[in-house]
Amino acid sequence: MKTIPEQFFETADRFAKRPALKFKYHGAYLTITFDELKRRVEELAAGLSLLGVKKGDRVGIFSENRTEWVRMDLASLTLGAVTVPLHTTLSPHIIGHIIDDADVSVIFVSTEAVCNKLLLARDHLTSVKKIIFLVPP
Repeated sequence: MKTIPEQFFETADRFAKRPALKFKYHGAYLTITFDELKRRVEELAAGLSLLGVKKGDRVGIFSENRTEWVRMDLASLTLGAVTVPLHTTLSPHIIGHIIDDADVSVIFVSTEAVCNKLLLARDHLTSVKKIIFLVPP
């Protein structure tokens, strides 16, 4: 049985020039091909590895639904890390509980507003070593 990253990379190699993701940007739909998505996932996985993320580590994703979510998830899984999703509508109390319980060491945040919400749970962020912004504050 293949892992999700193995299946993704196999699909990306097979359908390199085909659309993998479509998203709306300033009213127009843009496309990311499998080849481009694969490259971005590999780069992000390499960056996470440099930060010390390894198999079994917990990587939080605190973000709205967006194409970067897919990249963060696949990059984490590529390293054998466990993705811990956090929806932006959760309360700081619940966010803190999930992060604490899951022992999240690295967390992606989508925006400054999302990071501010995360920081409201700072008493429960003892395991978090790095916070990575998708959009610089």
